[in-house]
Formats: sequence, C-alpha cells, structure tokens
Amino acid sequence: MSEKKVCIIGNSVPLLIQPFRTNHQDRTYGELLERSGCRVIHAEKQSAVITDVYQYLEDECIRHYPDYVIIHFGIVEATYRARPRWLQNIFSMNAWNNSIINRSYNGPIMRGILYVAKQSYKSLERILYASGLKWRWVSPRTFRFALHDIVKKIFADTPVQRIILVGITDIADWVEQRAPGTQVSINKYNLIMKKLADEYPAIHYFDTASQINNKTQTITPDGIHFTGIGHQLLFEALYPLLSPKRSDYQGWQKINQYESLYNLYARWNKRKASHK
Repeated sequence: MSEKKVCIIGNSVPLLIQPFRTNHQDRTYGELLERSGCRVIHAEKQSAVITDVYQYLEDECIRHYPDYVIIHFGIVEATYRARPRWLQNIFSMNAWNNSIINRSYNGPIMRGILYVAKQSYKSLERILYASGLKWRWVSPRTFRFALHDIVKKIFADTPVQRIILVGITDIADWVEQRAPGTQVSINKYNLIMKKLADEYPAIHYFDTASQINNKTQTITPDGIHFTGIGHQLLFEALYPLLSPKRSDYQGWQKINQYESLYNLYARWNKRKASHK
C-alpha cells in the first residue's frame, strides 16, 4: 500500500511548538504524521492568512497531488487588531524568508529601529482600541470566499480524498483582554468552516475547541500555539480522519463561493418579478 500524502496549509499554529522545543522528543502534529508513515507536504507559513494561499497553492500543494489536505487557518484572520497588516510586515523583525512575510534581511541597526517603532506604536494602539478603532486582517466574507475557492481548486486539480478544516481553539483570556471581541469573531470563522463541511461529505470540520481543551498551559501556553503535548493530542485526533475514500466526486462543483452575489441577484430578480 502506497504512503498517504498529506498537505498541511496554514499559519504558525501547525508549524510551531510553543514554547520553542527544548528537546528532541517534541514534535508538531505534521511531524508525528510523518512518523506514522505519511508523506507530509508542509505549506505552513508564519503569520500567513488564507488569502496568501493564492501565491503558493499550486506550487506547494496542487502539484504534489495530495491524498489529504489539512487547512489550518483562522486565528490570524479573526483576531481584532489596531494595526494594519502592512504595518505589521514592516515591524516584523524576523529576518528569515518565508516567501510571504518579511522577504528581505534586516540587519542589527534596522532591527533596532523597528523595535523602537513597534514599541512606540503600542501606545497608539491602546488609544485606538479605546476609541473603538479596530479591524481584522481578513473579513469573514473574504475568508469564506477564499476558503470555498481554495477548496474547489484542490478538488478540481488533485485526487484528494478528504479535506480537513481545523477549527480555531478558544483563545486565552489575555488575548481577549488585549483584543476585545476576538472570541466572538473566532466563533464566526469557525461557523464558516463548519457550514462548508456540512455541504460535502469529503470535507470534515475538526472542532478543535471541543476536542482539545486549551484552557491549560500544558497545551497552549500562549493561548494560541500548541505545546508538544498539544500537538500530540491533535495528531491522535486527526490521524483517524485520514482513511475515507473520496465520495460524490462531482459534488464539490456545487460549493458556492459567490453566495453574497447570488443572494443579491436573487433579491433583485424577486423584486423584478414582483413588479411585473
């Protein structure tokens, strides 16, 4: 039997262990899938949002023809912020190239300047939050469109048997304190993923919040990322999902990423009919 090819597309949550690994025993759930005999294609990128996937989906997922795709986004998009994405990219002091964020090297002088600028902006952020000025890097409507669009592309161009949408965990209290309204926002993004999974049997929504209790520092010490124990729990829950054969092959074509436009047309057509 040939090995299962699993592509993981996401942000830093499936990519990193927090705190950073201090021994050779800790593994991310992607690494644990590799140890279990799967061939894993890693397409996780730190700080990436789902709309970034348009820049690398074909190169890092489609051309590998995966049997399973795990899509692990949401927290970066759903969190309320008083800082625009473009400014965050400038403030980022990570000199390592992840092909999406911070594509160039920052030397020690520039890092020092950016550090001072970032700390200064934090004072302004408190004022913006107090004034009610906050936003998300990807709106729910855009998130829904991109998710549906990406899923349809994967089904159309690969023999994928199942797509797993990993839900966002409940955040830690300190995250909600710093970014009020984020938990309610997360619930909206999770609902978008769940509704899509309900439409098609080859898509599975993994409810992380209910299956992985992250209200403990042994699992998510920073309220977002997983420890080695947390990744182990994720692996144990996700691995059994890598088994079904693809069903209803043409069903994905019915997935509608243009729902808002169709609804607008339906209302317009209904008004037009009522005036006849």
